[in-house]
Amino acid sequence: MAYEHGGDIYTNPVQMDFSVNLSPLGIPDEVRSAYLTAIDDLGRYPDEEGRSLRKAASAFFARAGIPVPPECFLFGSGAAELIYDIFRAVRPERVILPAPTFSEYGKAARAAGAEVLEISMAEPGTSENGSGEAPGGSGQAAAETGPSGFSHRAFLNRLRGQRLPGGRTVLVLCHPSNPTGLAMTREEIREKSVDELDALLGGMFSFDNFAWQRDQGVEIRESFRADGLERILYKCPHCLAEGETEGKGTRLTCH
Repeated sequence: MAYEHGGDIYTNPVQMDFSVNLSPLGIPDEVRSAYLTAIDDLGRYPDEEGRSLRKAASAFFARAGIPVPPECFLFGSGAAELIYDIFRAVRPERVILPAPTFSEYGKAARAAGAEVLEISMAEPGTSENGSGEAPGGSGQAAAETGPSGFSHRAFLNRLRGQRLPGGRTVLVLCHPSNPTGLAMTREEIREKSVDELDALLGGMFSFDNFAWQRDQGVEIRESFRADGLERILYKCPHCLAEGETEGKGTRLTCH
């Protein structure tokens, strides 16, 4: 089976694979402990309905003040399995995808017998590979959309002009809609040192939302602005404990 969207570190010896959603920090201590605690249960078939897991997930969100009934949760072995399950359950006649996007959407749709209609996300003046210039175009760079020149705005504008026949149609919208990033060309990557690339990547993945709000004059006064914040800030910056923080009202507390 050919790998189509990364993860084949066994054929290609790489130190860090940015094509998959894996933490470079490894398994959190709490998860490792949970695995070891449950190791004696590996000889049994799991609950097909995941009742205890659904209840635990519902309780987790309830503690953050977000009521989600257990029956609203759907778990799978990765997102790809759920994508295939959705198309098998819905059985659409056609599926509309932004292009480019995660390859499993198209594969799953075709496996379910659907016609796949891909609509480009490239901004006018941008080639399909995001180079910033359309073939035979004016050469105007799509600066307002960032280095890649892709946007959902361009996709939606083209979608409005489509005339679709009747029948069950599924429109897939995802954000971020990888792989639409093109921060550097292949030639630019070859020309830069490891330290230069590391500095560029560090800058691209860094964003100070507080500074942005301050510069834009945005004030957030809601009394519940810390509610559920532990879902993001799950690791205490002082004692480094994981899963012990709780956001409530305007405060984030570590227990």
